[in-house]
Amino acid sequence: MIKIRKLLLIILFITVFTTVKSQQYIQTTFTKVGNQVTVKLKSSQTLSGTFSNFAISFRYLESYGINFIVTNSNYSTVSWVQDQIDAVNPLYHNYKFGFTSGSSSVNFTQNQEYDVFTFKIVSGLGTGTIGLISDEPDEIWTPAYVFDGFVHDYTNYATPFYGSNISSFNDGYDTWAYKTLDVNLGKYWLTTGTSNWGTGSNWSDNTAPLATDNISIISGGTQPIAGAGSTCNMLNIETDATVTIPYNGTLTINGDLTMADDNSLVVKSTSGGTGSLIINGNVPGNKVSVERYLSEWTSVGSPKGWHQISSPVSNQAISPYFAVSGSANCDFFSYNEATNSWTDVKPNAASTSFSVGSGYLVSYGTANSVLNPFSHNFSGPLNFGNVTPSLTYSGSNGGYNLLGNPFPSGLKTNIDSWSKNNVNNYVYVWNEGNGNYSSWNLASNQVIPAMQAFFVKATGASPSITIPVTSKTHSVLNVYKSTLINFLNLNVISSNNYSDQIQIQFSNDATNGFDEMYDAPKLYGSITEAPQLYSFIGNNKYSINVMGSHPEASIPLGFESGINGTFTIKANDLNSFDAGSFINLVDLKTGTSQNLMQNDTYTFTANTSDNINRFILNFNSTSGITNNNIVSTKIYSYGSDIIVNSTENVKQIAIYNTIGQLIYSVDNQATGMLKYSLNGNTGYYIVRVITDKNVSSEKVFVK
Repeated sequence: MIKIRKLLLIILFITVFTTVKSQQYIQTTFTKVGNQVTVKLKSSQTLSGTFSNFAISFRYLESYGINFIVTNSNYSTVSWVQDQIDAVNPLYHNYKFGFTSGSSSVNFTQNQEYDVFTFKIVSGLGTGTIGLISDEPDEIWTPAYVFDGFVHDYTNYATPFYGSNISSFNDGYDTWAYKTLDVNLGKYWLTTGTSNWGTGSNWSDNTAPLATDNISIISGGTQPIAGAGSTCNMLNIETDATVTIPYNGTLTINGDLTMADDNSLVVKSTSGGTGSLIINGNVPGNKVSVERYLSEWTSVGSPKGWHQISSPVSNQAISPYFAVSGSANCDFFSYNEATNSWTDVKPNAASTSFSVGSGYLVSYGTANSVLNPFSHNFSGPLNFGNVTPSLTYSGSNGGYNLLGNPFPSGLKTNIDSWSKNNVNNYVYVWNEGNGNYSSWNLASNQVIPAMQAFFVKATGASPSITIPVTSKTHSVLNVYKSTLINFLNLNVISSNNYSDQIQIQFSNDATNGFDEMYDAPKLYGSITEAPQLYSFIGNNKYSINVMGSHPEASIPLGFESGINGTFTIKANDLNSFDAGSFINLVDLKTGTSQNLMQNDTYTFTANTSDNINRFILNFNSTSGITNNNIVSTKIYSYGSDIIVNSTENVKQIAIYNTIGQLIYSVDNQATGMLKYSLNGNTGYYIVRVITDKNVSSEKVFVK
């Protein structure tokens, strides 16, 4: 079969070309630069005449998925193309092409090399081997040419394919000789320009990579640094080549990553931030280097310098780069849910690795060669699939599990959409700068940083959770902003620069009481100098309080100062409320009432001995009411007290029980905030206030 096929092709070639041979000989070879290949020839003697036809064949693996695109021809248009699957080994293709028309007058100098045409190999990825083929002894696949009207079909005389890398293979019938070169199979990095990934002239096609581009990074010269917004489809990093993501850079690889060398992909971290890497395809078993900047403690016993971290790679050893047994220069703890306490990992550090998806509490002293607190390095195979860490639940007084972001990118706090069982819809993230935990849920529109640990709260037996790759993100996304309704974030900062925050939200899916899946109990940090702000549900403290949808509400807030000093409360996300709404922050110590919709910042002084029942938040939606009819009298309860706050002259205040009996009445009160105690008589009451302009009534609950 093979011999018949060859005979037919010989007849075809003889039909196309003149059939007389002359006695000059041509050797053929090829060279490459990146993905560009140039076919060359060299004559055995000095010739002058007409060069009109040329044919050549390359062999390559079908799995490369490549295309040949001719970019230049010095003699005639390349128009003859055949791409055939090898009849004996279907894993290979034989690609034959050249020109069969036109003519050029040439002068070939003996043993001088001439370019015939140039082509690029595109659509593939990485490096592959292509071979220039010569079939011996039949020579049907030998490069052939026509000179002065005569066919010469054994161009490679004496030693086939002048140069090195001569190989051979046998197809079961004949021995084939071929010269091979490793070439890039598509778009590649040039190494001759700047290090900027986003500069088009640094790439083989003069265009910065798009999300659909398969690209290769080759060694030598300048290597790429992937700044913010860098992207590609598949990425191949060849031997001795590197890709670096700086502390403020982001790289998204939509397809697969392949690497020839360990640690050739590096994610940097400084005090200014940490680079971000997202891979949506497969990752190799090679090690990737991911840094995490961790500041040192400022002095022994200082509250500063505590960090909660996790590993973005598998099989990351704890010792010697993160903790050393017996060292006084570091602390390394895991969290024990059953005992609500920290467990020292250092005694077993030498035999322990990071558990993927788990979090750890660490701190470091003065930098030294073993435990550098500034630039710790994770090195190993990247975590790239969904991660399901182990959770425990030891009863209603426990349930707190310290997990960790297992990816070298941010993680959206849309925990309500994660696959889980008996786990609440919020997370606690330690902020070493604030000295407190931040409580985040979906509505918080926040991102858990790369390699950052976070607490979740289990609520029942056999808790489970899966951290999904679909929640990876490079930065805080605004996609949720349009759906935020009636969401308030209050931040308090003290004069010692520690801070805390709470969130109040109204939702049709919640109640005004405790909702296990929405309301986050207050979680205290270990820094006593930090302020603590929280809301109350009953007598319990909460950092997230989601209430049932209601246009009017009064929410008591607790505050613990941590120090004697000055504090500032800043209201955020006020645009999530109707423009006609008002939100009053009432300071029960000073009697001050401030509409946060008009002035979102409130400054006050506090002492550590103050009553923790410091503030009340009053919400009232006046959407659709004209300015002339805005309610000027507020009635609400706080603990065992009833509060009336009016901007009008109060003529009478009357308080009734639920069967209509008058139990309290007072006339002719001044404007402002008025407080009346019912001395612990718990229950519902009706309060009526008559002013010189309006009559207002409200049903309130007194504890």
